[in-house]
Amino acid sequence: MQLEIKGPSVLRNITRRSDGKQFTFREQVGLFSQPNGEVLAVQVSLENDQADYPPGVYQIEAQSFYVKNGKFEQRRNLALVPAKTDAPRLQAAK
Repeated sequence: MQLEIKGPSVLRNITRRSDGKQFTFREQVGLFSQPNGEVLAVQVSLENDQADYPPGVYQIEAQSFYVKNGKFEQRRNLALVPAKTDAPRLQAAK
């Protein structure tokens, strides 16, 4: 599965827990191509000390997913590596 990061911009989402402690989540927007050809915009979470992903096409690593109670689920932070082939750029769904 591939995901394309279109730009270096990072979104910051600040939330507070019930005890008042503040958390900042960093995310980038990527485009994910589904097997049926539909393209979805998705938020890619970044660790606090993680560098932003440069624009490009990435492969989603298998460790980004797991099975829980017989259901296939995605981890909060996707593990991305640059795609090995020069895949065609994805177009956002209209």
